[in-house]
Amino acid sequence: VDRMKREFGVEANVGSPRVAYRETLTKDIRQEGRFVRQSGGHGQYGHVWIEIQPLETGGGIIFEDKIRGGSVPRE
Repeated sequence: VDRMKREFGVEANVGSPRVAYRETLTKDIRQEGRFVRQSGGHGQYGHVWIEIQPLETGGGIIFEDKIRGGSVPRE
């Protein structure tokens, strides 16, 4: 900002950065994803379910990890 004023003579109003666009969940969302890659030898496989639910305003974030014993539960 100082350089803009000094070299180009441009005045600028500078404040703390703000988020211009915010999204808010309005309903529960549940989505499934799979990753499969086979290129000779052992393949790679991943399967995940993600569930996102809206919370009260100012409620923060809650992360619940349902992995048990280093593997995804068979449910």
